[in-house]
Amino acid sequence: MVRIAERTSAPHVSERPLLITLGIIALGALVWAIMPSRDSPAREYLGGARGDSVVLEDGTGVRLSAGTVLRTTDRFGRGWRLVQLEGEALFDVAPARVNFNVETRAGLVSDIGARRFSIRNDARMIHIVVLDSGALRLQGAGQDTIRAGRDLLIPVRS
Repeated sequence: MVRIAERTSAPHVSERPLLITLGIIALGALVWAIMPSRDSPAREYLGGARGDSVVLEDGTGVRLSAGTVLRTTDRFGRGWRLVQLEGEALFDVAPARVNFNVETRAGLVSDIGARRFSIRNDARMIHIVVLDSGALRLQGAGQDTIRAGRDLLIPVRS
């Protein structure tokens, strides 16, 4: 007589496929979080004949001089605060854990504690002024730190 053993416990299921699946889901969520949002397109602001004031998505106020163009990227406000400036603007930066960055002809200007500053970025020169406490860092051909009450003037070579 052949005796058939009865199963009294559930079959052993490997946890490895489950962990791999959860890892793939987590990776997908991370990629989705850092990818540009299609709901937040890049924006362009233009200073009118008398200039204009705008408030960016992160709460930063910007006063644009006449003819100034300011562009944000499609990732602005999602862990990245970068604008491109052509012309002259006064920035009143909203506090955040991420530095506010301005792309100029001379390089990238990053706030390191400065709340209010102005930048003139035109064909002849770059003029950066820190108006309150804190500082700005210019990363370009060299690296300069501009402290409160100071300015930096950089001639642009043709």
